[in-house]
Amino acid sequence: MSEVRGPASTSATPPLARLFAHLHGGTALTAPFDPDAAAAAAYADGHRDGCAQAESALAPLRERLADAAAKLDAACHIDTAQLRPLFTALTQRLCAAALTAELRLSPDALQPLVEAALAAAGTRAARLRLNPATLAALALPALAIAVEGDAALAEDEIALDGPAFALETSLASRLAVVVAALA
Repeated sequence: MSEVRGPASTSATPPLARLFAHLHGGTALTAPFDPDAAAAAAYADGHRDGCAQAESALAPLRERLADAAAKLDAACHIDTAQLRPLFTALTQRLCAAALTAELRLSPDALQPLVEAALAAAGTRAARLRLNPATLAALALPALAIAVEGDAALAEDEIALDGPAFALETSLASRLAVVVAALA
């Protein structure tokens, strides 16, 4: 057998260090082996590798979660431009129902409309037409114009016509003007 010779050995260098130095071309260890430092370095390497693996595994889940959150935001978005006509129509129907109920409970609610129509006609020859039920409910004073019932008119409509003019109004049409002004 041949004798293994490395760099000059000193009695201060431990045998394992001398063997390591021989195997790696004569480089001797300059510091003694510290098991705590080696454990800390191994722990740090393992922690870093584990975090990288966890991030890699979580990336698709985070993407799916972000997509789901975006879809939820889109589903919860309220487009007021689309809802405005629906709410306007609903408001009109509710107001019309309230006005119709008021007209049934108090038919003389049309009195201001009739008076406004008569004032518009002035002293010109005219004919006032109302729904027969409305005409029966109104307390009209003696008028210088013809007044007649017209079953073709709704209970909230008033028609005033003459040789050179025609005026029709209703609670519904006045409501439509108010709603249009609010829109």
